[in-house]
Amino acid sequence: RHLYNALDSIYAVSEVDAQGYRRLHLTHPRIEVIGDTRFDQVWKQSQKARIKHLIQESLLRNKKILVVGSSWEGDEQIILPAFYKILSGEPEAFLVIVPHEPVEENLERIENGLDRLSSTGDELYIRFSNLKEYKCERIIIVDSVGILLSLYAYASVAYVGGGFLGKHGNGGVHNVLEPAAYGIPVLYGPNHENSREAVALLTCGGGYVVKDEEDLYRQLQRFFSDETALREAGACSYRFVQENTGATERFVNHLSPYLV
Repeated sequence: RHLYNALDSIYAVSEVDAQGYRRLHLTHPRIEVIGDTRFDQVWKQSQKARIKHLIQESLLRNKKILVVGSSWEGDEQIILPAFYKILSGEPEAFLVIVPHEPVEENLERIENGLDRLSSTGDELYIRFSNLKEYKCERIIIVDSVGILLSLYAYASVAYVGGGFLGKHGNGGVHNVLEPAAYGIPVLYGPNHENSREAVALLTCGGGYVVKDEEDLYRQLQRFFSDETALREAGACSYRFVQENTGATERFVNHLSPYLV
C-alpha cells in the first residue's frame, strides 16, 4: 500500500482491476480505467495482415474455411474427426490448422490422425510449405511460424486452441482477439477462464465454447450452412474489438503532461 500510495496515477485495463486497487484504500493516486492497449495492437496488426497474400486466392475461392490456431493434441482429437464429418456433407469445407508448436513431431501427429480418419486412403492434406504442389487437398497443415494472424484473414470461422489443456500450468485458451478482429465467430474449448477476452466474447455472442467433437461438429455445421448466423456472430466479434480500442491514445494523453 505504501508503494502504490507513492504513485500519482494508476491506469487499469478494466473496472475489475480498478476495484482491486480501490480495495487497498489508497489515498494518493488517481485510479482510472483506460482499457487494454492489446486491442489497439491486434487491430493495427490485423489491418497490416489483410494485405498479405500467403495463399493463392483461387485456391480458397468460394470455400467455407475453418482456421485452427495454436492447436494442441487435445484440440486436434475433437477437431479432426468433427471436420471429417463436415467434409462428408459440405463440399466447400476447408481446414487450415496451425499447431501451437509446428515441429516435426506435432506435424506428423496431425498427419497420422488424418490418415486414420480417411476411409479412402487418400491424402486430403498438404503442408503449407508444399503449396506449390497443391492438388485440391482440403486441409492445409501449417509448418511455418509467425503467420497465424494473417491466416485468420481467410477464415469463415476460427477455432483457438488451448481450451482442452488443464486449468493449471500452461492450461487455457490462447489469443482470441486475433481472429475476433476479422469479424468472425471464434470457437474454443471449456478451459477458457484464463482469458478475459474469451469470457467477454462468449457473453457478447462472438465466442462459442465447444465441449466435445459432436458439439464442434454442430457449431461448424450451423455456421457453414446458415449465413445469417455466421454474419451475426462475426459482427459481435468485430464490435467487441472495435468498442475496446483507443486505450493507447488515452494512455498517451494521460502521460503527455509528465513528459513536457
